[in-house]
This record gives sequence, structure tokens and C-alpha cells, in this order.
Amino acid sequence: LKGHMEDVLRTLRALGAKGLRFHPFKCFWLLVEMDLLGNRVVPGGLAPAEAKISAIRALTSPASLPELRSKLAFVNYYRAYIPNFAVIAAPLNELLRKDAVWEWSPAREAAFAQLKEVICTPGIVLRNFEPSATATILYTDWSKSGIGVVLHQKDAEGQEYLVACLSRSLNPHERNYGSYEGELLAAVWGVKSLRLFLHGVRFLLVTDHQPIKWLMANQELTGKPARWSLIMQEYDFEVVHRPGATHINADVLSRYPLPSSADATGARLDHFSTPSAALAIWASP
Repeated sequence: LKGHMEDVLRTLRALGAKGLRFHPFKCFWLLVEMDLLGNRVVPGGLAPAEAKISAIRALTSPASLPELRSKLAFVNYYRAYIPNFAVIAAPLNELLRKDAVWEWSPAREAAFAQLKEVICTPGIVLRNFEPSATATILYTDWSKSGIGVVLHQKDAEGQEYLVACLSRSLNPHERNYGSYEGELLAAVWGVKSLRLFLHGVRFLLVTDHQPIKWLMANQELTGKPARWSLIMQEYDFEVVHRPGATHINADVLSRYPLPSSADATGARLDHFSTPSAALAIWASP
């Protein structure tokens, strides 16, 4: 508490020196919880703000494509609170395709209702990243549709909790990759995207593709695999193989990625990359 108050005073003095003033009745100090950017900051993580939960609960089913886009974008902001969001929302995203014909089917009504229900679940909280956690685990997966990455940690009781999940689609060049190159790309993109969390932290890299172990042990790599190997050497991790049938979390994201092939991590080492930033579903502060 003392250190926090010293930081607050130092910040106030710096802002005051530039002529900025604060209204005492508009300032709140030493709060345990607070609303921020549509979320409620709670001890140890984030929860949806109650006002936003009420607004989502009151959403009616969309009657047109523009209305679907608007409501889906609103719900999408809270996708971090929805396990398997991409799978649940798949029937809705089908209507966003250029050649799609508008048809609000029972399956789409059920998907829309399920998204609302999950977000409004009482007590839902996303945990913060803890460098001192008993274990940090990165799950990665590649499919012909995209890349999926999920970051978990374990608490003192050994229970895993979600910290971050990312996905992106592939460009035309990457869709021609074999599973070996694709899984390597997913691993490199994952660690580069989550560098803020993973650099300097020992973690497990869990994949359903065993040859990644070979990448880190081989001393005679050339070309793209060699460059990827150099990137991975910056991190402290152990590769763990998990069969595809049990690799559900990252597998889902890779098969139903965000509709963007943008990559600003430097993981894509070809001539087809775009300059815009990769999209994160969510990462804790």
C-alpha cells in the first residue's frame, strides 16, 4: 500500500507540474474494485461490468445483417469470457460471408442465446498473469484454417486457469504449408505474440505435433526452420506432446480463427505478410 501511494503521489506531482488539476469529488482512491472500459477490475482479474451484462441480457435477436454485425461486435468484445466462442458463434459468422443469404435459423437463434447466457454467468472472472505461478503453459495448434494459441497458468492447488487466447487465419501461402511447417509457425507466432508474458519465464509448450521437439534439437537447420529456431532460442520452455484428440483448446481456435491473416510479430518469414497488427481475443493486463 505504501509503495502504491508513493506512485500515486509521484504521478500527481508530475501532472500538477504540467498544469493539470484534479477535482477531488471525481477522484476515487484505494478501491478494491472498479469499472474500466466495460469491464470490472476485481482482485486477481477482470469481470464483465454489470451495466454491460444487463445490456447484453436485453439484446434481442438481430433481424438484418447490419444489426447482426453490430450486436455480434458488441458480444465479441467480451469473447474472452466465453469458452469456445468461435465454435458457438460459427453459425452467426456464416451470415457475414459475401455470398451468404440471410436466414435466421433455429441454430443461429440458439447460438446467439448461448453467447448471451455464457457472458451473463454470475461470478465469471478472468485471471491475471502471475510470473510466480506454479506453472505456465502455452498450447499452440495449426490447421488449414488458421492458428490457435492458448495461455494457461496453474494456481497453488494445481488448477489451470485461462490467461490469454489468440487466433488468426492464414494467408494463401501459409495454407500450402505441410503440418510440420504449420505447427512450427503456430509455435513461433504464439511465443512472439505473448512475449510480454513469456520472455524470462519458464513455460511448457504443448503441441499435438512431435517434430517440434526435433526443431529445437537439430543443429543442421537451414532456411526458414533455422530462422524460426533462432527465434525460439530466446525463450525458456519445454516441448510437451499432446495427442490431437485431447488438444481441444488451441485446436478449436486454429479451426475457427479470427477473420484476419494479419501478423505483426515477425513470425511470418515470407513475402506475403500484411503490415497490420495481429488480433488478440484477450490478454490479461
